Amino acid sequence: MSFIDDVRWMKEYGITKKDVYDLWDHPMTRRSSGGTHPAILYLEDVEVTFSGFKALDIKTFFVNRGELRFLIGPNGAGKTTLLDVICRKTEAKKGKILYDGFCNLKEFDIPGIARLGISRKFQTPSVFSALTVRQNMDLAYPKARSVFQGLRYRKSEEAEKEIGKTLELIGLDKYAELPAVNLSHGQKQWLEIGLTLLQKPRLLMVDEPVAGMTEKERYATGILLQEIARDCAVLVVEHDMHFVKNFAKSVSVLHEGKILCEGSFDYVSKDPQVIDVYLGRGGAEEKEAVHA
Repeated sequence: MSFIDDVRWMKEYGITKKDVYDLWDHPMTRRSSGGTHPAILYLEDVEVTFSGFKALDIKTFFVNRGELRFLIGPNGAGKTTLLDVICRKTEAKKGKILYDGFCNLKEFDIPGIARLGISRKFQTPSVFSALTVRQNMDLAYPKARSVFQGLRYRKSEEAEKEIGKTLELIGLDKYAELPAVNLSHGQKQWLEIGLTLLQKPRLLMVDEPVAGMTEKERYATGILLQEIARDCAVLVVEHDMHFVKNFAKSVSVLHEGKILCEGSFDYVSKDPQVIDVYLGRGGAEEKEAVHA
């Protein structure tokens, strides 16, 4: 008996055999890691409407396992709404949102989405400024359930090792005992990324991670995101075209709630529609980034 014939898990997630076969046979999902497993995230015919205004109209959108995908587009294109739909902050009454191949995200609430392995980092860093970098990490470690418990629980050797490894990855191991308030803006962003990584996400969504950073910090952030994508899929919303050009391998362009174009940065930056609706309106800096 194949795993598809074992219907117990399908009943749990509320999908049918047809859903499984449709997704498995979809040409986009066959492009995922190894060529045999579906994408970590797959959306089809997803619509979101606010007071009669269609904010999202996604025919197909996917993120492969181990992929660093950038989502770009003009203000109001629906980028944040798309992230909101994935993490269930906004409900899509129509369409299919599948995670890890067959898990129907529309059946889960926000905490349930997080437990599945989907993490989101918002644009503004949110850390405990009065605590040290290490204390922030202690709180984020899965065994810490509250501020009080997090400060008092005794870390295991495994926790110490994991926190140390993460601090090294985000480049803050030398600042572990420094109060977070003394970190630069870029370092605070890295700290919050580190906090999300302790949850062991399989899909990390990051909103404008390099906004307000120095050039050196932007470069370091790009390298960090590439390293993270070795272990989990990363979906990045970004407006900085220099940053996108330097670090993106896969780019999706969103316009008026629809996927306008997808491909490499070189490919999408030469698309006439993309130039017209986004890059052509972005001012001298974005045009220079495309042609530099």
